[in-house]
Amino acid sequence: MGVSDTFPSSGSGPVSSSDLARDGEESALLPNEGVHSRIFDVVRVIPSGRVATYGQVAAIVDRCTPRMVGYAMASVPDGMNVPWHRVINSQGRISLPPERGGELQRALLEAEGVAFDGRGKIDLTEFGWSGPGGDSQT
Repeated sequence: MGVSDTFPSSGSGPVSSSDLARDGEESALLPNEGVHSRIFDVVRVIPSGRVATYGQVAAIVDRCTPRMVGYAMASVPDGMNVPWHRVINSQGRISLPPERGGELQRALLEAEGVAFDGRGKIDLTEFGWSGPGGDSQT
């Protein structure tokens, strides 16, 4: 099930909060363009060769959860300069199934020098990003 399966659309492009508003109230589970924009801004500063977890990004973005970060990464438009592939789960693994982007994510990370162990895990102590203002190693 992808994001498009979870959030219905009017068929005219991305889902807006007005698409799913009920009785004048917005659902707290809707993708929020403002939150997505802030998530994208954080992800853009993760250096090449480093990874961050969904939870780490969420902790930096005000009023955000790891799941919201996942939805935002799944909604990155083609051609937008957001290195979505640098965001992984808290176990140091790629969350996407291989056939739905996981192979591409792994290839992009390996091209940046990120190593995986025999179980498909990334050592977060070696390749983890220390956050804004932290390391800028490439």
